[in-house]
Amino acid sequence: MNKIFLIFALVALSAICGSCDNGFKSPYADIELIPLSKGYYTLDGMLAIDKESINCSFGTDALFSDGLARVWANKTEDREGHRAYINKKGEIVIDVEEAANRTTGFWNGVAYKEVNYELIAFDTHGKELFRKHAQPITMFNKKGKAVLMYPGHKEKDVYVIVDKSGKETIIQPHSQQDSYFEIKPKQNNYCLHSDRIIFYCSHGTGAMDMEGNIVIEPGTILESSSFTKFDIKGNIAVTIESTPPEAKIYNKDGELQFTQATYSIAFLEGDRYHFRGARNDEGFPYVWCNEKGEILQTGNYGAFFRFEGNEYSFSISPTGYRLDRNNKITKLESVVRAGTDYDPVVVENYMFLSPLYGNKVYVACAENQIFLADKEGKFLENALNCDIFEYEDCQSNKLFEKEYSDINEVISYGRPYVYMWWE
Repeated sequence: MNKIFLIFALVALSAICGSCDNGFKSPYADIELIPLSKGYYTLDGMLAIDKESINCSFGTDALFSDGLARVWANKTEDREGHRAYINKKGEIVIDVEEAANRTTGFWNGVAYKEVNYELIAFDTHGKELFRKHAQPITMFNKKGKAVLMYPGHKEKDVYVIVDKSGKETIIQPHSQQDSYFEIKPKQNNYCLHSDRIIFYCSHGTGAMDMEGNIVIEPGTILESSSFTKFDIKGNIAVTIESTPPEAKIYNKDGELQFTQATYSIAFLEGDRYHFRGARNDEGFPYVWCNEKGEILQTGNYGAFFRFEGNEYSFSISPTGYRLDRNNKITKLESVVRAGTDYDPVVVENYMFLSPLYGNKVYVACAENQIFLADKEGKFLENALNCDIFEYEDCQSNKLFEKEYSDINEVISYGRPYVYMWWE
């Protein structure tokens, strides 16, 4: 433990940190209810919706969006089990027919379901918007546009931009001579905030707007990028595999904004850009910049840190440390009660399993139990009786494995945090 602390003590190259009131709003800021093993809990750790009382099942990824959460209505005497959507009172407000073998959560007022191989879009009142023999590529963006694909058999796949009325605009390939043209779902669900579509063709990787107009020619700036996703600021980070490596930030029209040399990893981290280089004798070199490329904070750390737009960052590997925006590192510890039959104990090495919900709490794990912790990493007093949380029910869920890449994709790229079956 002393050795780890000594590594962290090598910090402090410089720190010019902005206020935590940075104007950035996390997509998770509006979350008011957290799904855990026994139901939905408030941000104060109180049980608000008991899973058994509403006779529904759901996992820890069943977050509310547009005021509704996607759940499984359990079998009753009158009906087989089926998908449904509940409101924040736990009331089922939309029932989905048993024939619907696939459904999504709501995003920007629209959800999808698939019935007999037909895609149906519907609104938060359950009203059908359109149905098509197509496959979804993206959810709807704030402007009411989404991308669908009609699978080709002997012919090529056809991609369209669709509005909420079902009106389509065909996306033309870059060139009629293109032998290959593809719009990938996962890449483009990360582009919803940018009004851009990433496409792949025989000439390389390019980008178009939501009207189908090409804005970045294929085979140009995107070819060297391992992060071909537009972030919520409308920019794209491109890493160049050179010696030394370079990271470049372009806007959504392909115009260079700034460059950071010697850094091989680059992405938006909520309100500022995160650059990380290869490990050296003192750890990993970091730089955080604003949109203009002005350096806000630098350091050399023996662990992985991401601020996710928050005032504090908590170490990923090893766990148990907190970094603030002034480069101050704090060793974490909290008092926990490992079950009702045990006396309170102090734990030092605990892991944060979720993003910061409602700008107030994290879901954290210690002593094989689930707790709620505040934004500084301290466990909530009224959430210490962890009998209410069952770690085994949460640890297998993708969201609660604290996969930082998934969380960062929501915060940085605006990826919907609702279930999408095609990913």
